[in-house]
Amino acid sequence: MAPRFESSYSCVATSLLLSPDLMNVVVAYQHGIQDDVRPFLEFAIVSSPDAIDSAYVSIVNQCHAMLMPWLATFGPSRLGKLFECIPAMHHLVTCVAICSVDHPLLVHCLRQQPQSSANLLGMAAYANNTRACEYLIAHNHTRGALDAMDWAAINGNLDMIVQLRHAPRNHRGAIQQCLDKGLQGAALNGHRPIVQYLLDNGLAPITSLHHPKLFNVCASRGHLAMIQYMFALGCSFTTDAMDAAATNGHLDVVQWMHASKRRDQGCTYVALAGACHNGHLEIVTFLHRHRAHDCCQRPYIAQSALEIAAANGHLDIVMYLHVHRFSDGALYAMDAAAEHGHLHVLQWLHLHRSEGFTSRAVDLAAKHNHLDVVRWLVSISACQKHSTFLGQLMARLGVFQRQYYCTTRAMDDAAANGHLEMVQWLHEHTGAGCTVAAVDQAARGNHLEVVQWLLFNRREGGSTDAMDLAAANGHLEMLQWLHQSKDAPGCTTKAMDNACRGGFLGV
Repeated sequence: MAPRFESSYSCVATSLLLSPDLMNVVVAYQHGIQDDVRPFLEFAIVSSPDAIDSAYVSIVNQCHAMLMPWLATFGPSRLGKLFECIPAMHHLVTCVAICSVDHPLLVHCLRQQPQSSANLLGMAAYANNTRACEYLIAHNHTRGALDAMDWAAINGNLDMIVQLRHAPRNHRGAIQQCLDKGLQGAALNGHRPIVQYLLDNGLAPITSLHHPKLFNVCASRGHLAMIQYMFALGCSFTTDAMDAAATNGHLDVVQWMHASKRRDQGCTYVALAGACHNGHLEIVTFLHRHRAHDCCQRPYIAQSALEIAAANGHLDIVMYLHVHRFSDGALYAMDAAAEHGHLHVLQWLHLHRSEGFTSRAVDLAAKHNHLDVVRWLVSISACQKHSTFLGQLMARLGVFQRQYYCTTRAMDDAAANGHLEMVQWLHEHTGAGCTVAAVDQAARGNHLEVVQWLLFNRREGGSTDAMDLAAANGHLEMLQWLHQSKDAPGCTTKAMDNACRGGFLGV
């Protein structure tokens, strides 16, 4: 019987000693860094700042990404050991709880260390977490209260501002003011009620609103009520204000500033150019009718306006400027539209205006791979040439010439950007050809198919720059192919020098 008892006892002892639960209890009383907390060592030297900034928020976000899987595995009960091993993790985990609006985790962290001196209140205000702010104040965690007031103002959270303002006086850090950052941030975000509350209650100095660029930025963001309030307080503005408002399409702001008493602080050509660029027809119309003396007093300005609208594909603005004879002599409007691929604008300009386009139109369209635009431009050029008397006579006599509707830049740039279909089309339908730059720049961009096609189908070839540039950019496959090709001219010592300089040791 004795051996049977000893055997049973041995089994129980073995099971007990090998129990994972027992091991966790034993490990909890051991000193040192344990394996599961080692990944968090990178946060060991992070301290809580007096003012929450983007750098600290980025660290909190990194911590959040690592913490969530860890908590799912080990649970909140393991946090005590984490804080013991890496003290800095306490304020980081608490901030994670605040930012993710995880109130139970916040409560758990503060019960672990009730006397935390971290700037938790500032983080609560930054995250716009009113419940966390209320809890922190109630439990005397008021470090960073001034920072919190600023962030509450920036976020437009009036309830939080009132909460911070009326925090019991015996709480350390209880505040009765706001920094310039808070007042100006509230203004920039258009929180007029916040700005008015801060000023009416003496929580911020009115001088903070008189920053030279503050009014202008508010106008650029379309905060009409805010700039009206600032104007009533005597804040000044410059022409940058209306220029920016017009550029961003804030018609109500532009109209109000035009109607204000300070008409000498109107706008400049930038207002018209910006509205044309961004497609704000109502702004263009208003400026033309009411601020023409500011925007278009010189002919080249009006021409540029139409070119800007054409470049950005805003046909309605192009039509308006044309109808009102706002832009006679816009020589490069079609070129600009072609560069950005706006075929509908090109077709309208061709039918209604006489300036035409230059060879740069096809070159630029080819560079940016607008094949439909290139086809249309070439077809129009061919029709125009054959419509002349000389063209008709040569056609009747059976004398045909290869047409040059572009320059060598078209194929060179298309090859450099890897647009093989464009290169092939230009080869078949135009006679401008290319230069050695086509192969060289295609090799630089690692466009192997383009390089192969050019060397097999055209006579220009490439230069030693092809391999030199490929080496400089680490394109090993390109180098190997060029090395084996009988059509490639080889390389110079620059190839190895450039590869070493770029760190491409394999090349």
